[in-house]
Amino acid sequence: MGWNHLSNQPAKEEELKSRGERWRDWPRSSEEERKEAEEYYQREIMPLLIDVFVTRERPRVNKEYSGMILSLGTSFEPLVLSILALQPARVCFLCTEASRQYLDPVIQFTGLVPSCYEVRKVDKDNPLQIYQAIKEVYKDWGQPANIAVDFTGGTKAMSGGSAMAGGVIGAEMVYIASSNYLANLRRPFPGSEHLEFIPSPYQVFGDLEEEKAFGMLARYDYTSARRIFENLERQVPDPRRCRVLSLLCRAYEAWDNLDIPAARDNLTVLVESVRQYAAMQRDFILADKLPVLEFQMHALNVLVQQIEKFAKCLKEKKNRDSGLIVEILNEREFVLSLMFTLYCNARRREEQGKLDMASLLLYRLLELISQVRLAVHGLDTGAPDYSRCHAEELLSTLNSRYKNFNGGHVFHTLPEQISLFYGYLLLSAMKDELAAKVNLKSLRGQVQARNYNIFAHGFDFIGAEQCARFRELVEDLLEALLAVWGEDRFQLEEKFKFVIPQRG
Repeated sequence: MGWNHLSNQPAKEEELKSRGERWRDWPRSSEEERKEAEEYYQREIMPLLIDVFVTRERPRVNKEYSGMILSLGTSFEPLVLSILALQPARVCFLCTEASRQYLDPVIQFTGLVPSCYEVRKVDKDNPLQIYQAIKEVYKDWGQPANIAVDFTGGTKAMSGGSAMAGGVIGAEMVYIASSNYLANLRRPFPGSEHLEFIPSPYQVFGDLEEEKAFGMLARYDYTSARRIFENLERQVPDPRRCRVLSLLCRAYEAWDNLDIPAARDNLTVLVESVRQYAAMQRDFILADKLPVLEFQMHALNVLVQQIEKFAKCLKEKKNRDSGLIVEILNEREFVLSLMFTLYCNARRREEQGKLDMASLLLYRLLELISQVRLAVHGLDTGAPDYSRCHAEELLSTLNSRYKNFNGGHVFHTLPEQISLFYGYLLLSAMKDELAAKVNLKSLRGQVQARNYNIFAHGFDFIGAEQCARFRELVEDLLEALLAVWGEDRFQLEEKFKFVIPQRG
């Protein structure tokens, strides 16, 4: 007798229960009786079970699945129920040599056509092979976003391998559970089956991955942290937190690499995102850091504008425009942004133990300080025009006071290009406001030591003590320059320091 005359779900469930009891109590003392019980199950129970199960469980499925991977053991029923509830666009069965025979009833009850399914043969005792097979299917399918893995069937090794691979590829993990499993019959009581969704390991253990990423942020390893946050962004239920943290990593990674336009673009999107999310959630991650992030976004924008101005001029004139360079070096916002980009980068490299790179950045900052003060006097170090500087008087001062810094030799002409040390000599000769803070002898020693460095002209590697001494010399000159402008190094450093978000 069919069940189509039953008009509602409770009536169908009651009928299924009645048939289930008859099947459960069926005599099984002989092979013939056991065969009859199995035939009754497939003929009278399975179609009704499918109807009841899909009607009850299908509404719980809230997405469309482009693919589904299932491990097949000796019980075909869970796979049928799972496939019909999720209704994936295509299916892959992982079968052993022994379990392949149970594929036929799965195809029969699901109605799958050959173009919609494939079969991969696996070893029932090798979880790593299962793991590899699922990864290969995932790759062959083009790494779809919505994919499910059902690990109900098969051996424990097959289930374990399926679960491992499903977690790695970010699949929806499902299995068919039962509230009344009949151990003696090795089947659930019909109608006790239900669909279970297993939270992604990233949802359960994502905090461990996130903690690892925060540790990387504290070490300025933005590339590695970004990869973790981007991966979590695809896995966790609410991706907003990971999205802004990955944006922070992208921005700071680019800034660390002196890719200023990319840093500006990513930081702009970050600030806009945090503003948006914080409007709905006041304690949203980085909401308390918005003032600093907005300051840094503005500083990067200033850098980009001046860099683009110089690049445009160079493209149009095909040569150096000393007037523009002097003009740019007198733009205080630009100079401060560039100086603290170099200085804070050097401090981060020093903290990481990358002392040679730190010294290279400090050397560039030392050179920039002299360039900025020389620009006040109208001089471009790359092509100086001394007409505004009383050249003869300047040359005379150099010879009368600083000849010893030229090996005791007379300065016959002013240089056509101004090196770092010569720049400070000129500033001292011109009695620049910065000159009083310049110890030329110490400066020359530090510059000469730098010239032996592997990143300059030599084969030496800088040590921690030497790097610290060089940094202190640069800091003294930086503070002297800032004092002329009425600025404080420590206040500016706090604004330019990379934000290290706190987990909440």
